[in-house]
Amino acid sequence: MRTLETLLKLEPQNKQAMLMRIQTYSLQGSYYYAQTLAEEMLNQFPDYAPVRQELLRIKFAQQQWPEAQAMLAQLKAKNTLSPEDQLIEAYLLIHQNRRMKPVSALNLFLKITPKMWMRSWD
Repeated sequence: MRTLETLLKLEPQNKQAMLMRIQTYSLQGSYYYAQTLAEEMLNQFPDYAPVRQELLRIKFAQQQWPEAQAMLAQLKAKNTLSPEDQLIEAYLLIHQNRRMKPVSALNLFLKITPKMWMRSWD
């Protein structure tokens, strides 16, 4: 973490370092601080998709369902969803008690990433 802080002092506009700091706080469970930093970064770089994805994961981890759904809609509008984002979408739909759409979303996810699931069974 100190290395990231030093790098950000030397290069305050380094997007990758800013994102790594957010991810570090998120992985430590410091969601409030990670979310605050991600929202600030999103204001600074509105088209930077990786920070949107990280903010989606943070909101999902905090069970902020409506906010996570809004972030997901923004991501879908601008980018194709990653497999992890598709899985989050399926869980959000399940949380909203929409049974058929999550099942089809999970089936699509499994069709797209079968190798990943096959490795988990080995």
